Amino acid sequence: MRGDESDEPRQPRPGGTKALQVGAIAMVLLSSLLVGVVPNFSKLAYRAGASVPLVIASRSVVTMLLMGTALVVHRRSLLVSFRVLRLCLIAALAMLFMSFGVLGAIGRIDLSLVILILYLHPILVAWIGHLRGTYVLNQFRLFCCALILAGLALALSLDLARLDASGVVFALVGAFGAAGMLVAMGEAVRDSNSLVVNLYTAIATFVPACAIGILTGRLDFPGTGLGWVGLLGTGTAMCLGMALFLAALPPIGLVRAAMISVVEPVLGILLAMLLFGERLSAVQWLGVAIVVAGLLLLETPIDAANRFRGAIRNDPQT
Repeated sequence: MRGDESDEPRQPRPGGTKALQVGAIAMVLLSSLLVGVVPNFSKLAYRAGASVPLVIASRSVVTMLLMGTALVVHRRSLLVSFRVLRLCLIAALAMLFMSFGVLGAIGRIDLSLVILILYLHPILVAWIGHLRGTYVLNQFRLFCCALILAGLALALSLDLARLDASGVVFALVGAFGAAGMLVAMGEAVRDSNSLVVNLYTAIATFVPACAIGILTGRLDFPGTGLGWVGLLGTGTAMCLGMALFLAALPPIGLVRAAMISVVEPVLGILLAMLLFGERLSAVQWLGVAIVVAGLLLLETPIDAANRFRGAIRNDPQT
């Protein structure tokens, strides 16, 4: 693919391009909403005594059950190439790095900073796409990324009072893990069905998560019914969110989908406002507006962005 093209590995059938892309964007937004509620469910499980390895393992179990059922209902084959299996294993290891990196950071730095650093991963995915020639990460798009991060900082009420170098490193490990997971699963989806990729990644995640729990002696189950709701909700929301995200990749590409998914923390904030009656300050609302504006600018076709930049510079060719 040429370096001046967007991250669209394969064009849909003629006549359906617009509809498929709009549908894919809607799936990414719904995916972001589901993933955005995962921390709330996990919090319920942790408060009821569930251990971290158990919560991670439960995500895999729920995914295996849901994806396995979907494959049986749709009569899809489980046979995949060795390349797909290898990519699923890489994605699983990256997911573990993401999970434990984020959890390691939460105890050392403020949660708002953890989330902000974690959501560097769409930019890392875009950078990888730029190196591979499947996405153009030009100055305009970098500006949009910076604008989105600034909006997230405002929306999250970023607190830098509790800074710790090790906490920042843990959060960066989480961001790189998230980027690696998305790139590996995106590559696997090119050669296989998204349901199968989700299933095998869950299987590959389950074994090391259980091993870590056994070695540390911390496979603790929740002690309340609400805790079990949180445990099952975490796995269900994560599973469906990833399934929708992977299904959206063929029409719009990995980088574009990853960039749109940066709304996850914003949707999580708005959902908490609706469910728990939390109120946003004027600064937080400004941050939400900036994130939305940055995403809309990022969705500007690259040729239109170039014309706009040329007009600002009074370029006689525009």
